[in-house]
Amino acid sequence: MLICLFILNSCSYKNISSDNIKSNQDVEMIVFLVMKMHKNESTGNNSIILLSSQITEGKIKTTNKNEIYSENYLNFEFLKDKKRIEQFKTEHPLYRHIEFQTDTGLTSKSIVIDSIEFFERFQLSQLPDQIRISEKRKDKETLLLNKIPIQ
Repeated sequence: MLICLFILNSCSYKNISSDNIKSNQDVEMIVFLVMKMHKNESTGNNSIILLSSQITEGKIKTTNKNEIYSENYLNFEFLKDKKRIEQFKTEHPLYRHIEFQTDTGLTSKSIVIDSIEFFERFQLSQLPDQIRISEKRKDKETLLLNKIPIQ
């Protein structure tokens, strides 16, 4: 319920069919992705899968595209005919820096989560046919996690 209220407050959108989007290349659209990410303890690598996706006509009211202040992040590349049409960076869902109140004051701590389901949304102007998701972790090379076709 809270996610629905957040989406309604930060986006203006209407559902449309994918045929309408495919026929008009200059339509502003929002891509909603629900994903699951987990850490593989035996290999030390992370994996990500797409649980569901939805593409609607609409515009996100505010975007802070690629303003990431973390050493750990995910990179989403939206491709059409194997060419990148848009790229976004988001905070890594498994590596979090949190702040909390204790008896002695405000404290911050970095934590690592084993598994998480999370939601992302992106503003696009063209319909992608594939999403390439990679991760950048502190002191590690960028690693391709998954290539996901979009129908």
